Amino acid sequence: MTGQGPLAIDLSAMKNDAVVADIVYVPLTTPLIAAARRRALRAVGGLGMLLHQAAPGFERWFGAHPVVTEELRALVEADILAVRNIEIIFHTAGSVLPSKDLDLMMSLYADDVVLTDTAHDNKVYQGKEQVRTYWANVSGPFRPEHHWIGYTPAMRIKANVTGNTGTLDFECLWMNVDDNTIGAHAFSSMEVARVKGHWLVKRIKVGKVDKL
Repeated sequence: MTGQGPLAIDLSAMKNDAVVADIVYVPLTTPLIAAARRRALRAVGGLGMLLHQAAPGFERWFGAHPVVTEELRALVEADILAVRNIEIIFHTAGSVLPSKDLDLMMSLYADDVVLTDTAHDNKVYQGKEQVRTYWANVSGPFRPEHHWIGYTPAMRIKANVTGNTGTLDFECLWMNVDDNTIGAHAFSSMEVARVKGHWLVKRIKVGKVDKL
């Protein structure tokens, strides 16, 4: 999970008919699931739980009970999880552990991306070169004196996909690893698009969150 290290569990004592389950669904193949598959154990990831627990809620809202099929699972894997993975990469890139990676951050953006910094009078940065300047020189996570790890609480992220476009909104808690305090509480609101088979950020608003 974002901001957390691998779940180190020794599976060597597991019986051959054991089942290994991991409720994490981003990434689809976690280190625990991968370790189980290497031992030829039956491995169950968290995506099935996500889909089946969503079905009753969908029925309450819309009056129709969705059937969880392999086709639906494939659609979720290909689109929603691909968009949600942007948040994972976003925080991984800005986190001091294992190391900050500005190039990884910039891999999220389309060439014509537009960034609006609401914390500084809605200043606009246009194109990847200007957006790179924002992350390198203005944003908190990439400042050399900040030793932060970023993550998003599960209930504070929302993704939507319609065809080849979508939105991704999340809050960021940047924790200072030196003294375990909150370095910053921020938000990112993104418009994303599928570009040559990859989901990229076309527009992004960033800023501060006043309260947890």
